[in-house]
Amino acid sequence: MSSKDIIWLACSIKLSGNCIAGLHIGGEGWIRPVCSSPDGTLFTYHYELICKGDALKNPYPIVLDLIRVPLIRPNPKMYQKENWLINSQEKWELLERPASKEKLKLLKNYLESGSKIFGDLKDRISCDCVSNVSYGTSLSLVAPENLYLESTENQKGNPQARAIFYKGNQLYNLAITDPEWKLIITRQRKGKYPIAFFGISSEHNIFLTVSLGEPFNGYCYKLVAAIFFM
Repeated sequence: MSSKDIIWLACSIKLSGNCIAGLHIGGEGWIRPVCSSPDGTLFTYHYELICKGDALKNPYPIVLDLIRVPLIRPNPKMYQKENWLINSQEKWELLERPASKEKLKLLKNYLESGSKIFGDLKDRISCDCVSNVSYGTSLSLVAPENLYLESTENQKGNPQARAIFYKGNQLYNLAITDPEWKLIITRQRKGKYPIAFFGISSEHNIFLTVSLGEPFNGYCYKLVAAIFFM
């Protein structure tokens, strides 16, 4: 058993719980903590935080927090090689909120370059490609250009939030599973909104954490698991 210090960079809706992930500050790359259930979904009782010293007003992780996560062992899947099984008997610890500027410099080492996300220009990847042993990470850090957030509906008529942006010369239109941003966006009337509409200044650097979802009808879809700025 061991603990890993992780910069929290994603909290994505998954079933009735969450799929979460971050970057290990020791240089091991992306880590996605999962529980021992077949789908690995985490719930709030899994990741309630403790903090030495002052009591926490918000005892749950916030994007850019530095968290110490108790882990047991790697638990990779074909389409999510970064999975680690949590030690559910120990509490997660908040080390810094937010992580120091020095530690956040780590993020630039993981920014996707060029126009592709996961080596591809589409909004999904076939399960056959994902299951290939040579396939790499299922998490990506993206600096979007000309970002718009859309309030719309999915095919079943349920509220849906989407991120529309350029990366290089490629246009992407991806579903948002970040629970906070999904709620903010779907409260708006249907339509597309520039990021400035939500009070984010052009002086900020905007980032997206993009994750590959679990297989669905033969594909793993690219999902925006977090929107954040620095």
